[in-house]
Amino acid sequence: MLKQCAPMVFGALLCACARDYRNEVAFHTLFSEDGQPDTAAIAGALSAKFPVGSQFGPLQSYVDLNGGSCRERPDGHTWCEITLRTKFCAASMLGIDVVVTQGSIGTLAVKWGGLSC
Repeated sequence: MLKQCAPMVFGALLCACARDYRNEVAFHTLFSEDGQPDTAAIAGALSAKFPVGSQFGPLQSYVDLNGGSCRERPDGHTWCEITLRTKFCAASMLGIDVVVTQGSIGTLAVKWGGLSC
């Protein structure tokens, strides 16, 4: 009986010890030690995921998925915003400035700022 239970006990212990570090790795890659966005790292990651010449649609979907929004500006750029963190009467925002030409990404820049009452 003990031999029959050993694999189940071992499996339960292995599952109990499993841990997923992806969120911590992503956070420490994209944010400084004090929790502020590293705009150069974020711009690099977004440029790798959405390279120059690729369609704007997937970037728009990414912004939507993260609770953000995009709008075209009169200067030919598209400005996207994603709220990173909110507190009473304040928000930390990530801005993505994209030049879109015929539906394709031309350039991409990241800015960080906030809003308050």
